[in-house]
Amino acid sequence: MARYQIRITDRSGCGIFEYFEADTIDEAKEISVDVSNAFLWKRRIYDTSTWWTKYKPIQTINVVELKEIKLRDEELITKYETVHPKIKWVTKRGGNKFKLHLSFIEVTFKDGVKKRDEWYTL
Repeated sequence: MARYQIRITDRSGCGIFEYFEADTIDEAKEISVDVSNAFLWKRRIYDTSTWWTKYKPIQTINVVELKEIKLRDEELITKYETVHPKIKWVTKRGGNKFKLHLSFIEVTFKDGVKKRDEWYTL
């Protein structure tokens, strides 16, 4: 099983990372769309209950395959302090990478009310 990371970040790299595992690239694409749409739905529900500004979704989300590397003891002391000190996850060179794009539909009713629905697609 390959491990993937969904990077829901803005241009400066601030945001949220979601992780999942998949056997094939097709399965990874399906799962990544489902996970990112679930995240978008949660943000939309959360933001309607607050009085701050409305959440503006990220237009393009990157999905990358990760690989596990084992660290030596001298690297542990000098560079990394992780939860599991012997393992580090990095982007796999030559691994699967793809992008999800935000799609939307906006409807304006006769009385002037606008309704917008958003989702992520490949």
